[in-house]
Amino acid sequence: GDVVVTGDIPLAAKCIEAGAQVLRHNGERFTQANIGQQLAMRDLMADLRAANPLGAGGSGKGFTKADRSRFLDALEREIRAAKSAG
Repeated sequence: GDVVVTGDIPLAAKCIEAGAQVLRHNGERFTQANIGQQLAMRDLMADLRAANPLGAGGSGKGFTKADRSRFLDALEREIRAAKSAG
């Protein structure tokens, strides 16, 4: 019945393996079906950054009101699901 909020993909993989429901800060879910792809993309991006140390590092996109709303909706769904399963 655990719900974890993290942007750390390896941590998300460990939490999924332990049976937790895992959300990103923007409400997207990490699942058994997508965590492998997420880990592979993370590793690829790390390799690309390492291969071009002088390249401009991206600062990412800002956290919008829509992201906040999506996160709060997803978090509420996960908590309700965890309560009903427990």
